[in-house]
Amino acid sequence: MRAQRAGRLGAAAILFTAACASGLREADRSFRAGDYLQAAAAYETYIERHPAARDVDAALFRLALAYTMPSSRVYDPARAVATLQKLVRGHPTSEHLAPAEVMLGMLARLDELETQAARTGEQLAALEASSAEAQRTSEDQIARLRASLADSEVEVRRLRDELARLKSIDLRR
Repeated sequence: MRAQRAGRLGAAAILFTAACASGLREADRSFRAGDYLQAAAAYETYIERHPAARDVDAALFRLALAYTMPSSRVYDPARAVATLQKLVRGHPTSEHLAPAEVMLGMLARLDELETQAARTGEQLAALEASSAEAQRTSEDQIARLRASLADSEVEVRRLRDELARLKSIDLRR
């Protein structure tokens, strides 16, 4: 009886191990094919179903990579960071630890640069608006000055004509 039970447990363990490996192979195949949406879904399923599997650290690492592919429909740097942090906290002896820490640093820098770029974009938009307003103001001032100059030239001509008329009258006396 014990032998049968042990045999069944052994068979169950073999089936469980095969199912684990199959899920991870499917995820890896999708990842290598560049189907990051399918790969991410398969890695998430694998991690959820087999949290204690010996290669869950590799699944976490590749899942984070899928989240960092900018052209992917699953591009999500925040989820990549969370996944990498889970890897670092839960698997301190993983061979993926060093690359995960490097990626965390790069993702933090990317976040800083995106924040800085957004601020710079806002500043640029404000400067462009300010510049456009200054240009409109300058154009308005130039138009007013030109109109004032034209009025002054008309007035100067009128005064010259008046002066010439007065000279002519004075000379006749």
